[in-house]
Amino acid sequence: SGGRCGGGRMAARWMSVREAARQGQDTRTEQDVDLILDFVKDVKFIAKLSELQKRALCQIMTVEEFTIHETVFNIGDIGDKYYIILMGSASVMAPIAGAPCPNSIHGEGEKCDCPERPFEQLVYLQKGMGFGELALQSDEPRSATIITGEPTVTLVVNKSSYEQLAGHLHKRFTEDRVRFLLKFPKVFEAIDRHLVTMKDLSAMANLLSERRLGGNEILVRQGEVVDNLVFVRQGHLTMIRTIDVDLAKAAITAGDTSKQASLGEVGKEQSSGALAHNLARAMLAMRKQQRETRFEEIEAKKTPPQDMKHFLKYGQASTSSGSASPKHAPARPATPAGPGSPKAPVAAPPKMPKAEAGKDA
Repeated sequence: SGGRCGGGRMAARWMSVREAARQGQDTRTEQDVDLILDFVKDVKFIAKLSELQKRALCQIMTVEEFTIHETVFNIGDIGDKYYIILMGSASVMAPIAGAPCPNSIHGEGEKCDCPERPFEQLVYLQKGMGFGELALQSDEPRSATIITGEPTVTLVVNKSSYEQLAGHLHKRFTEDRVRFLLKFPKVFEAIDRHLVTMKDLSAMANLLSERRLGGNEILVRQGEVVDNLVFVRQGHLTMIRTIDVDLAKAAITAGDTSKQASLGEVGKEQSSGALAHNLARAMLAMRKQQRETRFEEIEAKKTPPQDMKHFLKYGQASTSSGSASPKHAPARPATPAGPGSPKAPVAAPPKMPKAEAGKDA
């Protein structure tokens, strides 16, 4: 009963958003915009915009509906729309890489563009997911075919409205992300070897989300299943792997060549409690080392070199390896005589009395 009630509320929400987006721009109320914004605010392509730009796009979004197994657009089409699935689902279809040409027109290694070439599903799109965003930022043809899996309702942003309201800022944002990704050797190598295109990289840049972490915060724990890729934009991460050294040594000492356990394999045998204990101990050791290093850096900045101490006290650099004070104060240079005046002899500096014991010189 609870599940049916929850599903009913969600369906009512989607229906409300659809009705709000069906209203004309002139008749759309602030409440209509709020309903649409609440649905699309977490879509990655929209989330990068300012609040004002989001509301402006929600003011001009329209609705397009498709039947089951209907093609939204084909690979190679020139598009001018971005779609967000409000209800239903769709599949992203692309030609199978390396598949032979069905008409034997294209040889091995050649790109086959025959309509009958085999396709495969790359991504399954569901409610709240968007597709076709590159059409808003470039004139490149569509890189995939989109086919609905059931009756589907989409919210649509067209290119002219996007460029008017958010295009310049969003395009610059994407270009900055692409430049950032190209700094990574593996990404640059993939581009250089034509494994991916700049269009693929732009699509990836639009999917990136930013997360800020504090000091000593754990991003992922050993043993967890990871479903994302992390690029470090600022700061650094430390990778710590815990193993049971005693068990590893025992396995190596046993000399069982057929089933000799590596350090990593033995480490997997530890209980979660042992992993937590070892991880905490490693992090405490790292913090201690960081504090000691930082303290040494501060002390090095606070303590001037010996020659600098001498100069600050006596006004001249020391001439010996020791730090003994000079017996005489430095002589003041004589004032140069004016033009035509005889050169007066420069008087020698008076001898200073020796300092008594226990007093400053």
